[in-house]
Amino acid sequence: MKLQVTARRVPPGLAVTEWGSEPGWITSPNTLRKILSSWPLPEQRRFFEEEVGIPLALEPETGKLFPVSNSSREVRDKLMALARRRGAEIRFEALAEDLLPPRDGRPWTVRLAGGETIAAAAVIVATGGLSLPGTGSDGTGFEIVRRLGHTIHPTYPALTPLTLDPPRYASLAGISRTVTLSAPGPKRTFTAHGGFLFTHRGYSGPAVLDLSHLAVRSRLAGGPLQPFFVQWTEMDSEAWDRLLREGTGTVISLLRRHLPDRLAEALLADSDLDGARGLAQLRREERRRLAAALAHHPLPWTGDEGYRKAEVTGGGVALSEVDPRTLESRRHPGLFLCGEILDAFGPIGGYNFLWAWATGRAVVKPVQVTTIRHLPCRHRSWEDVMNPRDSLPRRCRNFAMILPALLAGWAAPAAAQPAAAPYVFFLLDTSGSMNYSPPCTQTQIDAGQCGFLCPTGDCFVPMQGDDPASKLYQLKEGLYNSISPHDDLLFGFASFNQDALSVRAKHWLYQAASNGPTVGTWGPFPAIGAQEVFGLTWTCGSGSGNSVVGCTSSNPADLDDPWELARMQRLPKGGLSPFNTTVNFYIRYAGITYKASYMPTGLGPGLSLIQTNVSVYRCTNLSCSANTLVGTQTVSWARVGDFISWDIDVLRTNPELGYFSQTSAADATTTNTCTGWDPNNDVGVDRNSSAYDLRWPTDSSDPRGTYFTKGDVIPLDWNSDHRLDIVAHLVPNLAVNPTAIPDFRIATYLNDNRVGSDAFLRLKNENSRPLIASGSTPLGGSLASFKTWYAGWQAVAAVQDPDWPLRHTALVLITDGQETCGGDPCAQASDLYSLYGVRTFVVAFGMQPFSSILECTASSGGTGAAYYPQTKQELIDDLALIYTAAASP
Repeated sequence: MKLQVTARRVPPGLAVTEWGSEPGWITSPNTLRKILSSWPLPEQRRFFEEEVGIPLALEPETGKLFPVSNSSREVRDKLMALARRRGAEIRFEALAEDLLPPRDGRPWTVRLAGGETIAAAAVIVATGGLSLPGTGSDGTGFEIVRRLGHTIHPTYPALTPLTLDPPRYASLAGISRTVTLSAPGPKRTFTAHGGFLFTHRGYSGPAVLDLSHLAVRSRLAGGPLQPFFVQWTEMDSEAWDRLLREGTGTVISLLRRHLPDRLAEALLADSDLDGARGLAQLRREERRRLAAALAHHPLPWTGDEGYRKAEVTGGGVALSEVDPRTLESRRHPGLFLCGEILDAFGPIGGYNFLWAWATGRAVVKPVQVTTIRHLPCRHRSWEDVMNPRDSLPRRCRNFAMILPALLAGWAAPAAAQPAAAPYVFFLLDTSGSMNYSPPCTQTQIDAGQCGFLCPTGDCFVPMQGDDPASKLYQLKEGLYNSISPHDDLLFGFASFNQDALSVRAKHWLYQAASNGPTVGTWGPFPAIGAQEVFGLTWTCGSGSGNSVVGCTSSNPADLDDPWELARMQRLPKGGLSPFNTTVNFYIRYAGITYKASYMPTGLGPGLSLIQTNVSVYRCTNLSCSANTLVGTQTVSWARVGDFISWDIDVLRTNPELGYFSQTSAADATTTNTCTGWDPNNDVGVDRNSSAYDLRWPTDSSDPRGTYFTKGDVIPLDWNSDHRLDIVAHLVPNLAVNPTAIPDFRIATYLNDNRVGSDAFLRLKNENSRPLIASGSTPLGGSLASFKTWYAGWQAVAAVQDPDWPLRHTALVLITDGQETCGGDPCAQASDLYSLYGVRTFVVAFGMQPFSSILECTASSGGTGAAYYPQTKQELIDDLALIYTAAASP
């Protein structure tokens, strides 16, 4: 993850200080201005580039400065190296409990847990605040300086996500927009323009975080909650009103041209409007109500994520009680306060780092001698201390403590050599069952932990691996989120073998925006809101029983049987380009059989809006050769999304419910999925029958040899954490545009239509290659593949990796099922542990405990027991535990 070093500009008016004032006002502007201007940005940049040795680059669209390498690992390592060169000493597992001022000729005394004391001529307190308590930030610094007589303005979480209970917009989780958020106050309206993200529990993103302190302070004050309003696009209400008044087509089609589908539908629901209505049908009051929802939408909230996710802590030591030139306490000479313990913070965008740098430098200029270089919480190594993120409040604010040491050039004995960053290799399950959903109960939905009801696990989801509810989608998203904040690990990656991988076509899910003909007392068929599949057609069914439900007049689909109705809705209509294939099937209600005929009109599929003529006939004989027309209706369909179709078989119940056979319904095909992982030396067999390759090309340019080639396998490497390479596999669009919104889908990376005489789809961009779930589960074979590769790789690493004796290696197997290829993962994990000391962690995503084969694999691999995360967040949490364990012997 790249570390934003600082903001480009220094606008003091963006800072927030002091609880007693109107939120957002600066009540100590002179002090703040002096501190921020004490170390001008050009001088800061010179320090990082010339003294630390980190070239910086300006990100033009945001005005932020980042390392040219985009690697926070480089920032950490080079700051650590500079600290070592200047002799800084860090005391580990030294918890400061109290600070006693000089008296009777004695110097300052720091009292540590266990009774030890440290004497010092001067003391710098940089213990941070209360944010992110999981890092050890417990507010001890506030209590210490309070006992010394300092005024502590009330503290509160700032730059923290907001929540809504019940989570009214949980179904919009994952939608990200650039918005303008406003918060009216008694004297002025505060605004923030930037990213906005819907979460399962509420809202996040820079715009929300920047104004969240207003919400927190209103909540803590006990009065009315701070109101917020969102402008979802660049258009104000007048512009929207004009567009709604002058536009043509339906309301939903207009909104979808400017907003994500789900958000557009939610705003229509909030406005109590039917999106299928024509724009010309809107009354003046309805039009203005919708325009207000689009440009000045009230954002309901009930709480916040608190210190647990707050980027910084608001409140703290009053700025009036420190000298603005040196930050020396006005109450105690020789006591200096810097960083987040002071009552000031800035918005997202590097301003809090700027505060850290400026205050860190200010306090060390007058300090000539100090012996206090302990940590305010328990950490064991430099790897724990030097772990910068994208904001200051991390790792008990040790980053703020180390910076003064660098700037002052302290002299002290060198610290003991720490353990080196561990190797962590991911082995991902890409079998077909990853297209299903993990378990999700109604209780979990109500709590905002997941969003698709699946009490049994392995539930069919409408868009398979492209569906945010699928295991594959959540696994990619969870793994991406888990590795993003980690620059203290060296990663590798592989997935299960998929030779000759090919995608014949993609399919589209559409939702009826108008009604079809009326079927008896059932009502319209299809009805508004019904979702059906369009695209490449397949045979309705063969055989007997469930396999031909709806396919013949003698075995029609009963409309009051949910599975049978869904089977007909999953039957693709329309065909590919040209969109002109009529599809017929049979339905039944109240004992009467009907033939339904879907005839496409116009262009599609893939367009945001398509149409079909739907005709319904009442059968008057058993074969339906004699029938009478009930009605014909032109039905409009609004696109929900494209997906790669996958189905297992005709099965009526969960888990593993299905509607059609894989032979009919699988868009992706692959071979040899039981041979282990997908290696880098099989480019020839990766290609399909037309010599087209969906797998990753192999880069053999590394001079260290074949064990360091990159492709489907991303090797471990002491010179690179390979996070960006892994991100490219998980989120292919970031390989092309690292600043884009992450897109974890599959179909979006493939062309809508075939090229020329191709019987398959090609990639839109050869640099964006998605993972596709298809095939078997070769757990033993994949571990064997890793073992074979690792045997050769570690022989090179042991000679060339300068920190080899200090590193640990962990293999993380993430799967959703049992061995299906006859392999023995227990034996392979045992070999890895006994021969090479590689520990195998097993993550059974979406599986219910207990799996004997997975437990055996974990136990034999030296990690005790498997992990069983049921949701994406549990997956992220379990991976965090594994990362911690991977760094330990």
